[in-house]
Amino acid sequence: EAYVEEIVSAEEVKTLSADEINQRIQKAFIYDDWKWLKESGVKLKYKNRADNLNALLYQCPKCKTEFKMLGKGTTLKCTACGKSWELNEDGTLTATSGETEFSHVPDWFKWQKQNVHEEVFNGTYKMVADCEVYTLPSSKGFVKHGTGMLIQTSEKTVLDVTLYDESKVIEYTGTQLESVHVEYQYKDCGDMLDFSIPGDSVWMHPTNRKDILTKVSLATEEIRDLAKLKLNKN
Repeated sequence: EAYVEEIVSAEEVKTLSADEINQRIQKAFIYDDWKWLKESGVKLKYKNRADNLNALLYQCPKCKTEFKMLGKGTTLKCTACGKSWELNEDGTLTATSGETEFSHVPDWFKWQKQNVHEEVFNGTYKMVADCEVYTLPSSKGFVKHGTGMLIQTSEKTVLDVTLYDESKVIEYTGTQLESVHVEYQYKDCGDMLDFSIPGDSVWMHPTNRKDILTKVSLATEEIRDLAKLKLNKN
């Protein structure tokens, strides 16, 4: 389904600021596929509908453990504490036993986002991951560059890599990295994080950490917000 609406009229463009127009655009693009699914009556009958849901919902709301979730078939399970949830045909979640902490997938996601926000803003956030490193300098395909490391803290994101036989430490402060492009199970390379550099892009495939893409993406935005907050205070 698609809807077309006028966000800003030709006359309004002459008087509204760029920030006001951007706010309208952002508001117009807020949508909830899971809510639509339940309200529309469409059923998810696919027998593997929960496969890889752990990539999105990476933290257990019962034991709070991260990166131990497993989505398979119609079930999402925490392999740390054993609690599991059924992904129903209407897109809702139901705990197989005990309390259903989140029946709505976006609510679970928002809870994770708030947890990341608190980590970043209190200065305790840190993500370190060994990665396979690639670049994509043209449409001809990826160039592999061996292994490197992703290091992310509340202040910055660092890529410790070797590109074209030259060792590099690429740093992005919060104001330099608005967000990060993520690709789940990208072609034959697996999960990928994409960072732009002049004339090229660096793609990082985490090898020793599972399901970190969503948290890195959330953290990047929180690091940006914290940096902008500090900048405005100064």
